[in-house]
Amino acid sequence: MAAPAKFLFDTDFAAPDKARERAATPIEIAQKIAEAEARAYRAGYEAAQHEARVESDRRAALALEEIGITSAASPRVSPASKPEWKPRRSRSRSPWRASCAAN
Repeated sequence: MAAPAKFLFDTDFAAPDKARERAATPIEIAQKIAEAEARAYRAGYEAAQHEARVESDRRAALALEEIGITSAASPRVSPASKPEWKPRRSRSRSPWRASCAAN
């Protein structure tokens, strides 16, 4: 019998080793695929939620800034300079109003 061939590496390709890792079954492969898809779905969902939250915050900040700009641009009337409110008298006298006032 001849001596086994010497290679520069330790792996022997001649006979399968019983201690070597066994091949995955189709069920295990399907489970790993399902777990990977679930992780990817969760990561995508969280990324979409984060993006929506950022967009919502951006819009709220823009709206608040718009409100701040428009309120700063319009002159504020102080209560001391504001004229006193008086009810406005109607200029037109309709027959209906006259009949209501008579009763």
